[in-house]
Amino acid sequence: MAYVIMVGDNLSEDMIKAGEELTRELENAGISVKASFWFFLPELSRWRLMIASPEVDKLGHRSVYGKAERILERLSLEKPSLTLNDVTLLETKDQLVALLRKVVKTDKRETSRIRITGNAIKGRFINDALIYRLV
Repeated sequence: MAYVIMVGDNLSEDMIKAGEELTRELENAGISVKASFWFFLPELSRWRLMIASPEVDKLGHRSVYGKAERILERLSLEKPSLTLNDVTLLETKDQLVALLRKVVKTDKRETSRIRITGNAIKGRFINDALIYRLV
């Protein structure tokens, strides 16, 4: 039986673990992950898992979404998982990624859990974010 994590106002431990796992599995599938983080979108009152990869730059969003979807389908058979609707793929030079890189840098291969809550970076207010990787 597959379960789906409901993404809402609170960032649950299940969501945190699932985002971390997807980040690792993308890497294991040969998709380089330069940025991976949960980001709260107050206008939607929901969290999105944002992932930036050079493969998006080279191959386009559709190709990488297809690979991510296959990984998510496999993971959902094993335990609670995200849906593709909870994930946003970004180019490596995306403005949000560049903004967060100004204050956080992480290890290139490991995942971290760095929380940024209620901060302004270069005039942009960050309600809440949980960063796994920013390189």
